[in-house]
Amino acid sequence: RILSDINKKDVYQFLTDKGILPNYAFPEAGVILKSVILKRREKDGANNWETDSYEYERSAAAALSEFAPANHFYAGGRKVRIERVDMDLSEVEEWRFCPDCPKAELKVNAGDSTNCPSCGSVGWSDGGQVREMVRLRQVFATTSDWASRSRDEKDEREVEFFQRNMLVGVEDQHITKAYRLADDELPFGFEFLSRASFREINFGKKGQMGEDLEVAGRTVPRDGFKLCKSCGQVDLYGGHNFKHAIDCKHRNTDVTTNPLDAMYLYREFHSEAIRILLPVSSFGVEERIESFMAALYLGLKTYFDGDVDHLRISHTEEPETESSLKKRYLVLYDTVPGGTGYLKELMLDHDKIPELFRRALKV
Repeated sequence: RILSDINKKDVYQFLTDKGILPNYAFPEAGVILKSVILKRREKDGANNWETDSYEYERSAAAALSEFAPANHFYAGGRKVRIERVDMDLSEVEEWRFCPDCPKAELKVNAGDSTNCPSCGSVGWSDGGQVREMVRLRQVFATTSDWASRSRDEKDEREVEFFQRNMLVGVEDQHITKAYRLADDELPFGFEFLSRASFREINFGKKGQMGEDLEVAGRTVPRDGFKLCKSCGQVDLYGGHNFKHAIDCKHRNTDVTTNPLDAMYLYREFHSEAIRILLPVSSFGVEERIESFMAALYLGLKTYFDGDVDHLRISHTEEPETESSLKKRYLVLYDTVPGGTGYLKELMLDHDKIPELFRRALKV
């Protein structure tokens, strides 16, 4: 049925879905859920199955949680559970993470360095810092008609919370302009990044039991999501009643003898950004950072006099090489890959960023 639906698609829509043509609704390639609903029909005294196939697409940012393994998805009055990741489209990758800064590299590119190339952390070479990740592109849910029925009421929904962190990769050659406050006692400045990498990772459910891992100065679950590396089938019940996909080479093996792999999900894009250094003593409290981010958003709206939803803010930390302190940054970035020019305009003059805050203060 799914193959039949693909053949019925408009050619341009198909090429857009596969990322060959630009998708202006989702500038970053979206993620697709293939939902198959099974209906039992009695015919000539025997039970027969009929199928209805539905397809839903979400932006990569939304899908990182909405289409996460074992999560429930609600649409069209139905409730389905994500039970399989398409491993034909999502290759398993090994990544090495720095425990102290946002540096992350594919293991094959990380070389033999014992220290982090970015901050010099000795924890970089620890074998436990290498974890498997999957770039989410397509997932499946197969549900019986009766089990999928949902009244779609808010109090009926099961809400899952995941630990998602954004790792911002910056290379010095992409810093094209920078300004700082002319005050040695108040370290505040901002710089324009013509290109930065943004890697958002879903490390698994919040409050997940088990061992932890340090990534970029934060504690995350080590186990992430448990699924089969071959067929992408998700462990829905903690190892009980687990069945591989029908075409999986491990179909008839016991999960105890062939354990599932622990993986993280991620999305990645490259865009323009402005990185703002914050005074550590003034922004040591999380509430102050959130307040400062809100002021920045307010300034952006008043400055551009319109919708700036494509501009987002993330905050990150990097260790100081000569002290135990950490540098705190806010990263204002464009969610449209490559950038739209908004941030470049803000760096044409040294007074444009302070003007944002003056406008926010006035409001």
